[in-house]
Amino acid sequence: YTWTSRDPCIDGGFGVTVCAPGAAIASVPQFTMSKAQLMNGTSMSAPHVAGAIGLLVSGLKQRSVPYTAFSIKRALWNTATKLDYVDKFAQGNGLLNVEKAFEHLVTYGDLLENKVRFAVTVGSNNAKGIHLRQGVLTKEEEFSVNIEPVLFNEKYAAPEDKLNFNVRLTLIPTEPWIKCGSYLDLCYSARKLTVKVDPSALAPGVYRASVKAYDSSCPEKGVLFEIPVTVVQPHVVDPKTNEFVRREPPTDCKPNTIIREFILVPKYATWASIELISADPNDAVGGKFFLHTLQILPMKFCKELEVQKILPVNGTAPTIQPVMVTGDHIIEICIAKFWSNFGTLPLRYSVKFRGISPLNGNIMHSANGIHRIDLKALTCEEVQPTVSLKTAAMVLKPSDSKLTPLTQRDVLHPARQIYQIILAYQLSLSKGYDVAIYTPLLSNILYESEYESQFWMVFDTNKQMVRCGDAYSYDKYERLEKGDYTVRLQVRHEKRELLEKLTDANLIVNFKLPSSLSVDVHKSYNQVFTCSKKLTNCLLPAGACRPIYLAPIGNDKLQKASIPPYCSWLEGSITYAKEDIVRKCLSHSFKYILTEGPPVKKSAGSSSTVATGSNGSGGNNGGGSSSCSSSDGNGAEGAASTKENKAKWDEYIESLRDFQTAQLAKLDADNANNLYTKLLEDHPNHLAAHLAMVENIENGTDLKAANLPYAFINSLDANDSASAAILKVKLLRIVQLTGQVLKEIDQDALLAYYGIKVDNRPNASKIKVQMDKQKQLVMDACQKKFIALCKLAEVQRIYDAKEPSQPDYADELEQLYGDFGKFCDYTDSKALPLSVWHAFHMKHHGRNLKYLSKMYEEKLSREVLEEMLAVVEKKKWDHIHQMISKTIVTANPQGYRPF
Repeated sequence: YTWTSRDPCIDGGFGVTVCAPGAAIASVPQFTMSKAQLMNGTSMSAPHVAGAIGLLVSGLKQRSVPYTAFSIKRALWNTATKLDYVDKFAQGNGLLNVEKAFEHLVTYGDLLENKVRFAVTVGSNNAKGIHLRQGVLTKEEEFSVNIEPVLFNEKYAAPEDKLNFNVRLTLIPTEPWIKCGSYLDLCYSARKLTVKVDPSALAPGVYRASVKAYDSSCPEKGVLFEIPVTVVQPHVVDPKTNEFVRREPPTDCKPNTIIREFILVPKYATWASIELISADPNDAVGGKFFLHTLQILPMKFCKELEVQKILPVNGTAPTIQPVMVTGDHIIEICIAKFWSNFGTLPLRYSVKFRGISPLNGNIMHSANGIHRIDLKALTCEEVQPTVSLKTAAMVLKPSDSKLTPLTQRDVLHPARQIYQIILAYQLSLSKGYDVAIYTPLLSNILYESEYESQFWMVFDTNKQMVRCGDAYSYDKYERLEKGDYTVRLQVRHEKRELLEKLTDANLIVNFKLPSSLSVDVHKSYNQVFTCSKKLTNCLLPAGACRPIYLAPIGNDKLQKASIPPYCSWLEGSITYAKEDIVRKCLSHSFKYILTEGPPVKKSAGSSSTVATGSNGSGGNNGGGSSSCSSSDGNGAEGAASTKENKAKWDEYIESLRDFQTAQLAKLDADNANNLYTKLLEDHPNHLAAHLAMVENIENGTDLKAANLPYAFINSLDANDSASAAILKVKLLRIVQLTGQVLKEIDQDALLAYYGIKVDNRPNASKIKVQMDKQKQLVMDACQKKFIALCKLAEVQRIYDAKEPSQPDYADELEQLYGDFGKFCDYTDSKALPLSVWHAFHMKHHGRNLKYLSKMYEEKLSREVLEEMLAVVEKKKWDHIHQMISKTIVTANPQGYRPF
């Protein structure tokens, strides 16, 4: 099979000990609708070996033969059967041989070294072997190898075992280009030896060798330990053609045939075009091949530059696959005919290196204005630079951090206490976005991280977890709806001082933009200023360096992009090649840094200009209005134009009136009445005072808390007639105040104004401001009066049911409902409370649920869910009742979910 684990590890150690049959008719989950399935891989061979080791342990126990994990592994290693037809990197020391392994364990079971493993480390990095994979190898290299015996369960091992341990070793290299000392006397202490590797005479290819250590007194018991050596001598392409070719003779590829090539990538190459074709021109069917390329870059994730593709190959047309590469590093190219693809195919293949290398091409700061990128080509290339920005990044700083010890179950043996730091971040969304969340300090590392773990969870305002993630989450986008969220990040470690360094760790939130933004590219610096013809494509000669210039994005363009507020940069990709097949596989990351400077003071008459260095958001990173401010520097240009003809005293009186109106809703009843009376004496036509008084009445009672129909009814006590009388008086007062507002406003004139298509009057902007205020007053008054009348009707139904004459509010309610609909859609978020009460009044339970569902979408509230539950209880819709009851519990937990 082509799919299996293979040697070596990146640090040169053995990745495979033995191999075993890797196919099985395995049981599969029920969702596959199949009883069993043919499967292959290490998931099948590993259980095979585990079962075999179980047999060995059982036999050793039956014969009372002592054993350790070290002795069993060494026996499997020394007795495995080498398979000449299997890839040497895939079989370790050979095929598992249970019978020979058992005999070996029985024969040598009493030896002291069975309790010992030999820790082999190479160099200052403590690598597990020697791995040479850095360019063309032209000279001998020397390595310091440390050998240290370690007893099984060393902390509790008998001192006599350590004192009596002594083994005289014979060291035998398996290849002549490896040299080391021949003998080593090893006691229970570390010893160093020098291994020299001279690969200078090796032909291009990959070589696997080792230094084997035998017991001089009993070499027949096999190898005690090995020092693995892997050498990669790459092919070097001709600088004139930059091409590696394997055409004659063609390679006969049978099922499971693997071709492996190591090539040193030329310096300025950025992609390689791999071409595969059958040598038989009449072969129209061809075969299925698996292509795997890999480059290991220093101090980077091993899959940073990895490509895996399944490709069809025939003789009628070549199959071309471009892959991204980095210059001056070895690329490993594996071509394998799929194991289940029957037949033999004569294969010709070639690798052509090409490249367009950018200098200073990844980050552009908008404050710098024009950005220059220098391009250099490996071969003559047609260049078509394109920048596409698809996401916006917001930086969140922790609002809270807490460092605590974990529970007893997280204490490592014997007494290593593990600590956690939990950082909290606040995220507010004005509308729904597809977002990806990650921690830049930790997201790009997982197993190799210094910290034990990283995990974050996102909670809504009701503390319900909506999503979670850990490492490599920077490209995992999920939808978050409008609302406020709390992100909690947990990092664990046994050292408090390391966790304390993360107290100010940032969190990045990436937002997907509705449509991608482009950056204009020009040939010269001056062309950016003149906005002349943009650069579409040009020819870049081999070895030549040519600059291109990127123009900053204008504020108007940024504002149209619907960038969320407070974003710090835009992120996307930049491509240089013209060929579509190359552009799909090769793109460079690109960041456009947004800037936010201090507000700029401009005269009232100055026109708004596009500031190319700003973020187009007026200090809100893409979510605000124009960046121009008024003459008094308060950032409200419209306010200056509406007050420019008023005297300062009039402005003061108007501001005082507005302040008093705003404070009216917050005062106690007596002071509120006094202030209300004074406001009307000074400003008889100030209608907003009436609505402010209504809000004061609502705040002083339970009217606002119980603002939904069934919640209001449940809050009433049928036996408390005194409270009902007070409540009735307050509701009548609300009806009287809101009626006064509606009486003073000419609704017909208001509707006539909004029927105007274009208003050409000189003071049209002032008129619009006044009309918008009146419209809002009408809507608020209608809604508050409608709800107050509905509540009055319910109070009378509960407390005054026996009285013969009851006022009927039906006609007035319909009038108010119709008047409100003239100015606002009933499904608008502002109209939902009125729509819910109207549906309740009309006993339209389906409509009621519809409006409540929309209200819950706008704001996740337990009160809305409980109102929905009351509606379905009324209609005895048990299936919906069951679902909502569960949702109330799950969507409103008592606290945050623990990590």
